Formats: sequence, C-alpha cells, structure tokens
Amino acid sequence: MSIDKLTSEMQYMLTHSPVPIAVYQFIDGKIVTIVISKGFIEEFGYENEEDALNVMNHDMYIDAHPDDVARVADLALKFATEGGTYSAVYRNKTKFQSDYHIIHATGNHYYTANGDRYAIVWYLDETKDLNEEFSLAEKLLSENLKSNVEFESKLRKIKYDDLTGVPGNVYFMQKAKEFYDKLDESGQKKVSLYIDMSNLKLFNHKYGFYEGNKLIQALAKLIRKYFGYDNCGRFGADHFGVATTYTGLDTKLKSFLDEASHMNDGKTLPVRIGIYVFDDNKDELEIAFDKAKIAADSIKGTFYSSYKYFDENMNTENEMKEYVLSSFSEALEKKWINIYVQPIVSASSGMTCDEEALARWIDPNLGMIGPDVFIPVLEDAGLLFKLDLYIVDRIIYYLKLKMEAGLELVPISVNLSEKDFINCDMLCEIKKRMDENGLDLSLLTLEITERSIGKNPELLKGIVSKSHELGFKVWLDDFGSEYSSLNILNDFDFDLIKLDMKFLRKMVLSKKSKVIIANILELALKLGVDTVAEGVEAKEQAEFLRDNACVKFQGYLYSKPQDIKKLIDWYKNGELNGN
Repeated sequence: MSIDKLTSEMQYMLTHSPVPIAVYQFIDGKIVTIVISKGFIEEFGYENEEDALNVMNHDMYIDAHPDDVARVADLALKFATEGGTYSAVYRNKTKFQSDYHIIHATGNHYYTANGDRYAIVWYLDETKDLNEEFSLAEKLLSENLKSNVEFESKLRKIKYDDLTGVPGNVYFMQKAKEFYDKLDESGQKKVSLYIDMSNLKLFNHKYGFYEGNKLIQALAKLIRKYFGYDNCGRFGADHFGVATTYTGLDTKLKSFLDEASHMNDGKTLPVRIGIYVFDDNKDELEIAFDKAKIAADSIKGTFYSSYKYFDENMNTENEMKEYVLSSFSEALEKKWINIYVQPIVSASSGMTCDEEALARWIDPNLGMIGPDVFIPVLEDAGLLFKLDLYIVDRIIYYLKLKMEAGLELVPISVNLSEKDFINCDMLCEIKKRMDENGLDLSLLTLEITERSIGKNPELLKGIVSKSHELGFKVWLDDFGSEYSSLNILNDFDFDLIKLDMKFLRKMVLSKKSKVIIANILELALKLGVDTVAEGVEAKEQAEFLRDNACVKFQGYLYSKPQDIKKLIDWYKNGELNGN
C-alpha cells in the first residue's frame, strides 16, 4: 500500500497530529515508512517531513542505542510478519539531546476497506522533561524503566548476537533442541544446516570491515526470513547454524541461494550450505552441526553458491584435514614436506631453461599426502603462507646445492596464492631470504594462478607491479582452467602464461582445442608474452606446439618432478640437458 490509498481525511489527520505517530507497511520484505506526524518530526528532531521519511526508510535506528538496535529491529520485523501488538522500549538520543531518553513504541495493524494492511505506531518519551513539576513517583518510574531497558539489553547480549540479532551459539543450541523435540513428537525428519560465505576475509580486505558486517547482517536477515527467528544462530564471523525439517528443503534452499545472490544490493559473496539429515533420534546435537559443517567445508573450493548433503566419506576427508593441521608444524620441522623439481625446456633447443618447485608431503605415518589434499586445507586455515615461505627456503637450499656441484643456475618458479599476500608481506619476505643468501632475484620466478585473479584482481594487479619493481618475473599459471577472459592479458603485465594441461589432453580428441591453443599462442606472440605448455606427454603435442610458436615445454615427455638430489645427479651425468 502507498499513501495515496489512504483517504485524504486520514492523511490530514495523521500528518497533522501533535502525537508522535508513524504509519508503516511491509513491502517486498522491507518495513517501509509511508506517513509520519508533525508530532513525530518534532519529537525526534527532524527538520521536515522529507528529512524524516528519508532517514526512516534508510536507517530507521540511527539514533537508537547500539545495544538496543538488534532487539528492536527483531520486534519490528516479527510484528510486520506475524502480526499481534507491537510494544518496544528502547533508548534513543536525537542530535538535540545530551543523553539517551527512554522511548516506548506501541502499535497495531489495521486494514482498509479493500483489505490493505498497515501498521500505526505511536511513540512516548518516558524521560522527557523530568523536572520539579513531576512527582517523585513519576521520576522513580522513569528511572525504573531506564534500568529495566539496560538490564534487558544485558540479558539479550547473553542470548543474542549483537551484530545480527539472531541467537548466539549457546542460546541457539538450546532453541534447536526444543525445536527438534517438537519434530520428534510429530514424526518429522530433523535437519541441521551450516551456512557460511566464501572468502569473507578477502571481501573485508577489499571493502573494509564495515561493509563486511553489512554483508553478514544481510545474510542473517535472509536466514531469518526463510527459517524463522529462533531456528537459526550465529556461531561466529559469517558462520550460522539452522535447525529445520526435511520437508520441502531442496526447494527452499534453491530459493534461498537465488535470493542470496542479490542480497546487500548485489555486493555479496557465494554462500555455502552443509546439510546433515539426522539418522535417528540418538544423534547428538553438536555432532549433527559438526557434520553439517564438514559438508559445507567440502565445497569450499567452489566460487558459486551451492549446498551439499553430508555423507560418511566426508568423515574420512575431515580426519585427513585434522591430521594435516595438527601435523603441519612437525612436518616443516622434520622436513616431511620437501620440494620436487620439474625441468622446463626450451622448445627450440630442448635444453632446460627453467624449473618449477612443487611441494610434496611424504608422511612417516600415511605415506604420500597429495598437494591437492594438504594445500586447500592450509589455505583455508590461513597457513599457506608459512608453507610457501618454507618452499622458498628449500628452493634456496637447492640452488646452493647446484652451485656447489658447478651446475648452471636457471630460474626456478614457486607457486603463490593471493592469500599469501594478505597474511604477510610475501614479497618482502622472499626478497629478504634471497638477499641474505646472495642470490639474484631473477633466479626466482613467481607463479600466480588464474583462479587467484578471479578472487581479487585489484590486489593481484598491485602485486604484479610491485614484483616487477623489485626484480621478480611473474608467470600466470593454469591459463584456461577458469574460463579465461582475454582481458587478463590486457589488464595484467605477466612475463609468461602457462597453458593449462587440460587443453593438451583434449587436443588429441578435439579440433576445437587445437584452434584455441593456436590462437592463444599467436596472440601471446604478438603481445610479446612468453608461453609454456604444461602437461606435454607426447611428441605429437610438442610438434604441434612448436609449429605454433610455443616458447617452452613442461611435462612427462621430458621429465617428471624429481627429488632434488636425484635431479642434480641427472644433471651431472648429462641425463637431462641442464649443464
């Protein structure tokens, strides 16, 4: 409903009333202020009706005490969606007041003749003009109201999260148990959800914590809309739990994720949802949400909103994750993690012209732990920068071994994540290590994946520029793995691009792949950017790439990644053209 649906008499009566009154309607999931009275404008210190409506429809609680905002907003939304009587007592301070006043807001819903529903709320300042004209009883009543509001605020802080207004962890688990008990009585299937967002840390780094908090609040509001006020809770940061039922769940989640892609005015992140369906009534509450979290964590590598159901195989994956995290420090200290080096050869001469260092974890208990297992775990935990600096140290050790053996040094590349540069001053740390060991920075090449650019292009653009200033070369790894945009070649000043090996594997079967590769190589040549094809396994692939001006080759046709001491022996014996 809009104001034009009110009768002229009603409009006049409301807008000219000396009593502080506001009229609201719930439109498209939002509480919209459509009418305010003269008394309201005067009471809350607005200059005019336009000023008051603008504030009320953009930041309704701007003058309310921060500790009261979430509580009052929840009461208002419940009133808008569930009906009943509205009654809220809160602290408010206008720009003309030196201290907070106690405001008591009361309201009810009313219907027009054609069925439109709207809410009228009137406001009373319980602490206004407390002077000698008021009786002692009235003053004591006012002070008592103020004390009660402050006490209620403290109690709410114990139960509810200040930022989002949803129940905190402890209170949510209590409410979840009550909800599940009711489902048991009705025979419905119980479900726990774990909801979070991808890369909130990067979002905060780009936009700031204020914008990050707004996004968390938007997610919490959406969760409440779909699952109710007391059936959800915040575990911390952007992590939320939901207690719900299995009935109609998939339909609800699809709608939820669709709406999530537009929340916060489109300035948002992908949302991940892990789902655990209770096996029976013996499932412990905490374990159920742990399993939902495991399911959510299993889709951390995706860059679109999605949900996944828990299955028992995920327990094995989670056990491996816990092992990696608990053993990581020991693995570095005892050098269970080391580098294997793969030569990169010149397409024209066949000689080794570069090398790539690859992390390998050979565990005394579990044997080989693949990089596809431990690297994502360390990245999610914010520990990958420690691994990458350790790899740099091992590269330096390898270069020194080559020098002692009298072998020619060629540049060796290290793979870096965009999170490395957020968690520490990675370029400064690498330069310091190289300088301390008397090694030229040109001997260490930095590889950044195309996937990293998609996460934070502005951050990476600055890193590439600073790397060049210091004297490092920067390669773009896995070009083509993330549906590349050719704008990357225009926007970033990479020294070389590495073609994703998936291209080469398809090349044998697909004429399209050959056309795509040939055109990329031609474009790179015209731009003056070198190229490496990784995953070269057959002579036919090498011949095709050479004919189309690919500059360097990397793959099993020339050498697998090798233990550094074995590789040095091969170089000494001339088994690889590295000397």
